[in-house]
Amino acid sequence: MGLCRNGPPSDLQYDNSSELFRISTFARFPTSGVTERSLARAGWFYTGVGDRVQCFRCNVTADGWQAGDCPTEKHRQLSPSCSFIQSLPSTANLLSSSHSAFSPLRIAPALSGPGPAAPNPTARGDRVACFSCGGQLSNWEPGDRAVSEHQRHYPNCRFVRGDRADNVSLAGAATSQLSAGGPTLSNVSNPAMQQCEERRLTFVNWPSRIPVRPDQLAKAGFYYVGRNDDVKCFCCDGGLRCWESGDDPWVEHAKWFPRCEYLLHEKGQEFVHQIQARFPRLFEQLLNNGDTNSREFVDPPVVHLGPGEERSEDAVMMNTPVIKSALEMGFERSLVKQTVQSKILTSGENYRTVQELVLDLLSAEDQKREEEREMVAEAMASDGFTFVKRHQAALIQRLKSVEPVLEHLRDQNVLSAEEYSSLQAQTTAQQQTAKLIELVLTKGNAAAEVFRNWIQKNDVHLLRDLLAQSNEAASPSQDLSDLPMEEQLRRLQEERTCKVCMDKEVNIVFIPCGHLVVCKECAPSLRKCPICRGLVKGTVRTFLS
Repeated sequence: MGLCRNGPPSDLQYDNSSELFRISTFARFPTSGVTERSLARAGWFYTGVGDRVQCFRCNVTADGWQAGDCPTEKHRQLSPSCSFIQSLPSTANLLSSSHSAFSPLRIAPALSGPGPAAPNPTARGDRVACFSCGGQLSNWEPGDRAVSEHQRHYPNCRFVRGDRADNVSLAGAATSQLSAGGPTLSNVSNPAMQQCEERRLTFVNWPSRIPVRPDQLAKAGFYYVGRNDDVKCFCCDGGLRCWESGDDPWVEHAKWFPRCEYLLHEKGQEFVHQIQARFPRLFEQLLNNGDTNSREFVDPPVVHLGPGEERSEDAVMMNTPVIKSALEMGFERSLVKQTVQSKILTSGENYRTVQELVLDLLSAEDQKREEEREMVAEAMASDGFTFVKRHQAALIQRLKSVEPVLEHLRDQNVLSAEEYSSLQAQTTAQQQTAKLIELVLTKGNAAAEVFRNWIQKNDVHLLRDLLAQSNEAASPSQDLSDLPMEEQLRRLQEERTCKVCMDKEVNIVFIPCGHLVVCKECAPSLRKCPICRGLVKGTVRTFLS
């Protein structure tokens, strides 16, 4: 499945001129008022110190980022003579048609020493700096080898000597020291597959002809989706297929999804950097693939049609090469669909190039992130008692980590030792949660505030689900009484029809979301609810009168 086989480690090139590689350095970047993508797009990579970033071209650094800061403008103010920042209007963007940030690493160098360059354009034309020792080289010539020149001019550099600990500090992450209980991840796409053993169990019907072993895939975070050799990561939701002999699941994971939290936790930033350095033109090839019929490399992440889409015009809208390429890059299907629909409504036509679509998707992601921040801020503005009371039923169903919140409330003196022991004695997690919430509400707003703040800090996905559910419940349902009887009957019949096969009558309720949208024949094939995309943990058979 790889584009090429692994070369010798000495040939690895850490190419910060690649925007995708710069983005990968921000894995441990502290939360700030600016997005990692906008920083990388403006030429910055993360140094691993505080929120300090550095330009890959002119080496200027910047820190102290605040909401409203523009990375491009700050770069321009700090280093107006930087050749990269001067080229931004026509060449800086990763997806520009006239330039690619993924051009091959220019092998070359060298000045006789690491002395600082004067801030003028001619002195910085082709200057590069080592992230580890700070040594600078320029005057590139054909045939020069970056690794050899680095060793010749800076033999004491820790990176040149092979001290990888210094290299890891660039992104502020060493290879993970796993706790006995396994990694604690904050951004998991499929919590049901978080345990390696659960992922292994999905490979019962794994085709024997596939040359990659299920235990390798499971350890690398993948579970089998039950079709061909398609697998997905439980954490980043990235999908891969078309496995070949010699493929290493960890390498493929790092190649296609370098920012996966589980990957970084298990293998470390250094491993991801090495893999990204082996395939510096990977993202560019993906983009080009969306605009041509050539298949010069393996099919990347798996593409699935949404439930029922094969029977609707959505399938036509979402099945173009441009849309498929965007989905293969890892963009959420719902976001792609929404963006495409908006494009068709406003312009009357679908996207013609991958570049145009990806630009709009990046903007939509930033907007979505901002809306989520506002939604969370609004929820946190209300008092804790109101929040817990309003979401009591949903919390009982959805709160997964009961033990950590019990310990936190005990440590904060919200729960006494006796109350803590009594709650631990409950036989099921749901009973624990129900008793806990009831107890918190009896203690008043101060206790509820501590409980709510724990959710905000430790279970952001649960908080978003609760707020989304509130917005759904707040929207009024349509009144059918004013419609003609014929239309009322048609809509009622439509509501009772399975949304997957569009044939049989609905008779299965999903737990915990409670949606009644599919028949008993279609329900077993679904892991997520077609309406809310929530994970299906159980089903209940119903009989409509």
